[in-house]
Amino acid sequence: MSDENIDFKWRWNPPSLRTVKQPETLTPDEFLDMVERVDNEGVDPLIGLRNQCMLLTTYFSCFRAVEVSQWKIKEALYPDGSLMYVTRLRKEGTKGNYPAIAHIPNVREYRQYLEKWFDARVKH
Repeated sequence: MSDENIDFKWRWNPPSLRTVKQPETLTPDEFLDMVERVDNEGVDPLIGLRNQCMLLTTYFSCFRAVEVSQWKIKEALYPDGSLMYVTRLRKEGTKGNYPAIAHIPNVREYRQYLEKWFDARVKH
């Protein structure tokens, strides 16, 4: 086959570059509004409060979802029943094989939701 008989030509056709849109982020007020919407009439009130607390924990303390799901209530309370300011995450709840020390944020809205959820658990 000679070069003159080639029916096609190689052509470099790079894809058109498009800009990637930055994902939208929520402002703190929008996030708190979303948390309020989690507790609706179609959800058991105790489950709704739990879900609100889990969302607020991931937002205010920067815990990952796995850390929040592995966190036990007894690890968040002092013996007198008050909410801790520093807790220890078990190794099952962390990325690595070691436990970690974590701060529980002292944000007013977050503490209010947690106290409300703890009170609801005691009543049920």
